[in-house]
Amino acid sequence: MNQNNIDPVEVFNFAVAKKCKRIIICHNHPSGDTKPSEADKQVTQKIKKGADVLNIELLDHLVICESKEFYSFKAFELL
Repeated sequence: MNQNNIDPVEVFNFAVAKKCKRIIICHNHPSGDTKPSEADKQVTQKIKKGADVLNIELLDHLVICESKEFYSFKAFELL
């Protein structure tokens, strides 16, 4: 797959049902390149805004790949 399929509604349905106060979201890049796409950045900001409204802290968004490398939005100050 080469598209972003993170659904903020599903993220928050789960988080609210489990009464989460903090969440970390994560997805993989099968290409092996952990650098986030513009779509990744946009959906992260949507989730961040929704989390703020629901008083849920978005701790990080991780992009992982098969080589065990990862990209942390928090580490690169994109959260």
